Amino acid sequence: MLCSTLSVYSFPLKRKQKNIVNRFGLGAFYGFYRINTNHAINPSPRAAVLFSYKTEFYLDFRKQTSFMFGLEYFYHGLNFNSYYFEPDSIKLYDKSFSYKYSLTIHEICLPIVFKYSFLSDKEALFSPYFSLGYNFRYLLPANNLVTLNGNTLIKENVKLNFKNPLFINSLNSGLQFNLGFQKNNHETSNSGFFVELMCRANFSPYSFQTNYSANSLFTNNLHIGLNLGLKL
Repeated sequence: MLCSTLSVYSFPLKRKQKNIVNRFGLGAFYGFYRINTNHAINPSPRAAVLFSYKTEFYLDFRKQTSFMFGLEYFYHGLNFNSYYFEPDSIKLYDKSFSYKYSLTIHEICLPIVFKYSFLSDKEALFSPYFSLGYNFRYLLPANNLVTLNGNTLIKENVKLNFKNPLFINSLNSGLQFNLGFQKNNHETSNSGFFVELMCRANFSPYSFQTNYSANSLFTNNLHIGLNLGLKL
């Protein structure tokens, strides 16, 4: 049984593999948010989904190291309790936090990722790997809903920025770390699949500011999730 198991992982793949591979992924994530507690409380994550496309370029003959470049769309958000100020009213910070905010965030990411396989992608049918990436992150307009006791007060698109922007207010960066397992191209197929445990962290908090919200609503976040995809 041991010999059979080892032979599955080390059996040479007869079909000539490509040096460039396209990877399409779909991931589900759970977010950990930390908000400025002077002006808001009870941050809780909303649904988070990642759609990704990456092109993988192998760097060595055995196909154990590679670089990946691509495009990602990240949909996530959070709920929290904070203040709501009517137009021309005095902003009184009395720690009441009676209003519920539901913020949906849309990001476009450009990842640059280094990947290392513990077994040769060229020689092994299955290979575990890890990857480390740097993400350029651009914020699209966010969706915001404010309610009080279930009644809608405002529902609109809002501009979301970074507290510490990179060149422009809606641009910053972050890191991703992945542990994955993939099936490589077999002699009977030019395609494979992969499963990744992914962690995404940001370098700058989000800055949320409107004429009815509290000042300095800065939010940090970390996401952990499972990413599934195809290699073509």
